[in-house]
Amino acid sequence: VDLSAPLGPNTPLIKLPPELAVDTPKVEIHAISKYDKNGPWWAWNWLKLGEHSGTHFDAPQHWITGKDYPDGATDTIPAQNFVGPVNVIDCSKE
Repeated sequence: VDLSAPLGPNTPLIKLPPELAVDTPKVEIHAISKYDKNGPWWAWNWLKLGEHSGTHFDAPQHWITGKDYPDGATDTIPAQNFVGPVNVIDCSKE
């Protein structure tokens, strides 16, 4: 199951109550080159986005309840923790 989604200006973002937090900024894509003088053989962009944009996961240490987990950061969680059984429910006709 592909859970990924493209990033772009229309990427849906979570809206938080203003008294809780500042919202994630919209995704911006800025061109560096597009087969032109800045890069005649390639198209290349730089992105501006919040860490909660698009498909992502939050490590336990992201939340205060997980701040003391020894392996709770994005770079220390074992990859096998992201693999497991899945069930797919097709609701496309509804």
